[in-house]
Amino acid sequence: MANIDLVMRLLAEDRASDKFKKVGDSASAAERRMDKFRKVAGGISAAAITAFAVQSVRAFADAEAQQVKLEGAYKRFPKIASVSIDSLRDMNSALQNTTRFDDDAIAGSQALLAQFNLTGKQIKDVTPLLLDYAAATGKDVASAAESLGKSFLGQTRALKEVGINYKSTGDAGQDFANITDLLRKKVGGFAQEEGKTAAGQLAILSNKFGD
Repeated sequence: MANIDLVMRLLAEDRASDKFKKVGDSASAAERRMDKFRKVAGGISAAAITAFAVQSVRAFADAEAQQVKLEGAYKRFPKIASVSIDSLRDMNSALQNTTRFDDDAIAGSQALLAQFNLTGKQIKDVTPLLLDYAAATGKDVASAAESLGKSFLGQTRALKEVGINYKSTGDAGQDFANITDLLRKKVGGFAQEEGKTAAGQLAILSNKFGD
């Protein structure tokens, strides 16, 4: 236990961050629970516990970075403010419960979509379809967001991966409506169906554990 306490104390002091202090407290609590488990299960090494704590800190940093991207999008792209950031985060948490996609990764992808001149309402409307497209193509959510973002701007080659042949009209609003309608017909609900499989359920549990 001394090793993990030292690691977390150094991290908290070096970063001078309240958030990292909270992570340290959480990690210490997790270690206490794991210590109880060790007594029952026959032993978990101190090295394993330390590695778990380090992974937890990295996961926290990654999650925070994705949320910072979304916060930054609200500062740089005014159109996204047509919906509140809290409404996006609430939706992302709900989607994490039914798909294999992590809510923080979804937030990062929404920040990416904002760069393609979409409004907040459009981003909110297309997010479930973004996950459907990612699940259908096997892409991570960030790559899927970039592909769809380009499609909304007229580069529609990526849509062919799900059997959609679309020629841009040049009207951004009309193209968004047309493409989302086609996506709904081709892949709508795919991510939630995937979430019901054994692999999907395992991913959902893993994301919840990560939280």
